[in-house]
Amino acid sequence: MQRVTNPRSKYDSQARKIARECLDIMKRNGLLERRADLISDLANDDPEPKFLTVCKVRIQDRSIAVLLVVNRDDGLDWIHVGGRYRQMGRPKSNEIITVEVFRPWKLTSAVDSSDVHRDIVEVVRHEMQHALQPPEERWRPGHKDVQLGYGLLLSFKRQYLNKEEVDAYAAGIYAQAKKSRRPFYRELGFVRSTMIDNWPGIDKKLIDRFIVMVHNRAIVLYPELLKQKPIPKKRMKREQKARARAAMARRNPAKKKTPPYQLLINRCQKLWDHYCERPAKARLKPVLEHLEKMKGSTSKKVKDERSRCLRAANKEARKLKMK
Repeated sequence: MQRVTNPRSKYDSQARKIARECLDIMKRNGLLERRADLISDLANDDPEPKFLTVCKVRIQDRSIAVLLVVNRDDGLDWIHVGGRYRQMGRPKSNEIITVEVFRPWKLTSAVDSSDVHRDIVEVVRHEMQHALQPPEERWRPGHKDVQLGYGLLLSFKRQYLNKEEVDAYAAGIYAQAKKSRRPFYRELGFVRSTMIDNWPGIDKKLIDRFIVMVHNRAIVLYPELLKQKPIPKKRMKREQKARARAAMARRNPAKKKTPPYQLLINRCQKLWDHYCERPAKARLKPVLEHLEKMKGSTSKKVKDERSRCLRAANKEARKLKMK
């Protein structure tokens, strides 16, 4: 039996390939390092950012150039990836997909390249879907780029609740879920929680409406999603909290915890040093009590330290006539 594949799968593969090339260019230019020398001479909101040519992609017998644009924004503490599709001149000519990277000159923590890769996959597939849309849907009168959190309620509706944007987001989020090897419903839940956390000024009902529209459109684009079972809400919330904690831990790495056996050894050495400063029965007694606690440990290091300290403690106890 011949396997039936979705014709849009080839665009998902192209998006992953382009994202990999973008990531390789970023690595070669040091954009994933803590300090990015490539943008050291750029000021915030520089009108002439760094342009890096990536490749050309063919979509419906049309050749579309892909550019990587690097912008410096010291107001960020992380790498932000955006995108834009433009068509210059008459139809099917001078089409450009731009992958925009915003980052500060110096990052506070190391970069996880897999997170950046997933973001680029979503952005590239999103803009490729715009290229697949008919010209009358692609460009609407009064359509403008709007930043969430800084625009009005009407701006959010125009940017996220119109037909062409929902179509592009459905394709982009599906490609991101496919790259991450996660169910689409789980990825959609992560998108919802991220939007709620990043833009608290937007009503949750509008965000839920956007998520439902993206879900319905994704089922039309990818009918195989009907075979996936939705994840229960309680499990989804637990996974969202776990993902948020993991992301926070990557950005603010905590100090490594001392293992329990090392805590016993450190405590023993501290008590013994305290006794050696001024030998006395009152100072030797805590040492002997701690040695009794160490007796139950199965660690070889703890046993070696206990036997060494116990011989010295017994010798001192005889001198002080405690035994």
